[in-house]
Amino acid sequence: MGSPAVQTDAEVIVKATLPGVAADDISISVTGDVPTIGDEVKTGREAAPANCQVCEKRDGALSRSLTLPASVKADKAEAKFDNETSS
Repeated sequence: MGSPAVQTDAEVIVKATLPGVAADDISISVTGDVPTIGDEVKTGREAAPANCQVCEKRDGALSRSLTLPASVKADKAEAKFDNETSS
């Protein structure tokens, strides 16, 4: 999960790329100057195809917390979802 942060005079923008994660599976919280972006993917325990040599599926939770250089006002935080990108 890449999470670059950009600070302007008016705001701090954090973008996260979460390929294959639906908007409903993303959680965003802010505590002090630390925003946390998380997701949870549940793929289930499907049987692998008979001809599968290596079958990998991501299953579980992942989160990223960033300490920002400026205090963030949690009540002013906004989240936007745009074609697999939450910011």
